[in-house]
Amino acid sequence: MTEEEYRKHIRRAEAELHRHPRRYRRTLARLLFLGDLTAWLLPILLLGTLLGLGFLAWNHHAFWLFLLGSKLIFALLILVWLLFRALLIGVTLPEGYILDSTEAPKLQELIRNYQHRFDTPPIYRVLLDTEFNAAVVTLPRSLLPGGERIVLILGIPLMAALSPEEFRAVLAHEFGHIRQDQGRFASRLYRTRQRWELLDQSYAKHSDWSLWPIRRFLDFYIPRLGSYAFALLREHEYEADRCAAETTAPETVASALIRTALCSEALERYYWPRFYARNADEARVPDDAFRGLERFFAHQASISDASSRQITALLRHAGHYREIHPSTSERLQAIQAAPRLQKRHRSALAHWLAPDTENILERCDQSFRETLQPWWETRYRELQRDKKLLEDYRKRPETDLSPEELYHCAQLYDALGSGAEACRLFSQLLPHDDPEIHYQYALCLPPDEEEKILKHLFRALESPYRFEEAREWGDGLIASDDTATLLSWQKAIEREAQRHAAWTRALDRETDTRPSVVHAPDIIERFRRFMEGADGVEAAWIACREIPSHPRYPLYLIAVKFTGGFFQDQEALIAELYQTGPAEPVWTILSLQGRFWKTAEAIRDIGVPLRLPCDP
Repeated sequence: MTEEEYRKHIRRAEAELHRHPRRYRRTLARLLFLGDLTAWLLPILLLGTLLGLGFLAWNHHAFWLFLLGSKLIFALLILVWLLFRALLIGVTLPEGYILDSTEAPKLQELIRNYQHRFDTPPIYRVLLDTEFNAAVVTLPRSLLPGGERIVLILGIPLMAALSPEEFRAVLAHEFGHIRQDQGRFASRLYRTRQRWELLDQSYAKHSDWSLWPIRRFLDFYIPRLGSYAFALLREHEYEADRCAAETTAPETVASALIRTALCSEALERYYWPRFYARNADEARVPDDAFRGLERFFAHQASISDASSRQITALLRHAGHYREIHPSTSERLQAIQAAPRLQKRHRSALAHWLAPDTENILERCDQSFRETLQPWWETRYRELQRDKKLLEDYRKRPETDLSPEELYHCAQLYDALGSGAEACRLFSQLLPHDDPEIHYQYALCLPPDEEEKILKHLFRALESPYRFEEAREWGDGLIASDDTATLLSWQKAIEREAQRHAAWTRALDRETDTRPSVVHAPDIIERFRRFMEGADGVEAAWIACREIPSHPRYPLYLIAVKFTGGFFQDQEALIAELYQTGPAEPVWTILSLQGRFWKTAEAIRDIGVPLRLPCDP
């Protein structure tokens, strides 16, 4: 479904909801029934196939011999295996710190009170994660309806930013999504849509052909369910806000909405960049990733006491048409609350996790360090090499540097925390009209230069690496009353979304045995350094695949020969390489001992060696 078709579905559904609400609900109920029917048909088909084969094998030996002789038995066994596999894939618990029932008694009591007040299904787990968000997630055990587990996910950064009362409002909003005393149909729709989307993500991790039929159904069903349900789900967001306002106060909900928006931007723009900048001087992950959050929000006067200009700018921004959550101004109007921030004397983190706050944060920091340490060490070694490269660049006059060297120099300044120097060099490169340069330059600009930032984001949309980020950033910058800019932005997104989709489809052709030679020395050197330190790799070669829609952005293909041969756990090794490898450009690994060995051999024959068997 294209962007334009999706918008048409949303507009049609919104008009039908307001003009013919009963007809809208009947149509939506049929869509929900279609999903449940499909899920139940699979086990019925599986059971019928097994019983039919058993009956024929027991009563008609000639038919059994015919199946064996014609080899149709293999096709039937494949069908049985396909159905079994489709049924058994479920959704695993998200990553995070699982809160024990004995920890954070104040928070546990608040959750129990809300469960009783809103008459919600039982909460299976309370999970603390690293996201600036809170959510109630319905996890399906398998494709079959029923047996879902409801998990409450609370972001530690969000709790560090909000006051205790603001957090109560946010939690009441989340429980409002699953309340059963009113809005049963909307609650069921909210959980069902979330369930299918999680299943889609789970099936997407399995790329083999056996799941092709169910993935085709998901590709057809989920966009249609999402677009048609959009209108009611947005109404459900307003209803959840009203629940929060009734539970606390409209002024508290307004303060929570404004602080969430402002602190989320501050976190991404200041806290995490400063945290990761320490990688240039520290070989080990700092031990205060989460404990530092509370200090950050407590000492940011610009966040705690936001000026009226910041709030005014926030209220002018229009929400994206794909975003179910309405804009901040629309939500404030719905609950009839003034856009004001309340005083924050203490964080929700310190209040609601007491008396276990320090222990919980220490364990979260420890888990975060253990997960991030392999990447951090690799990045530290790269940054030490980058420092030496930057020194070499600085010894030469800038006029002697090629555009590629100047761009690399700007990237090095940015990676090592010299943002002003990076911005100066990126500005010199703007005449080359590279979308990537426009995006990097926009990142360097002050936040209040929104018009200038948006100008460069229009060009950044053309980069497949930056399309999603530029679209989300631009959506938040455009004022809802700026009709001309909004229309131009939507047209640019529609145009680039089609090209981006073509680029994404081209990345999936793993059986394409016609790679091209890589002519980018900096890319070759980057991957050569990476492969030199990779464990379990005996040899590696690099090639690329040109993508017609984006000639500047090929897919880089790396053929790898692992040391353990066929008996090595190649999937685990490849997953580790992806985790510790360069984030950009887009690249993929193909094993000479794996399913796509023909493509890997073609890469080996034409590619540039990154690591040979004789290398240490």
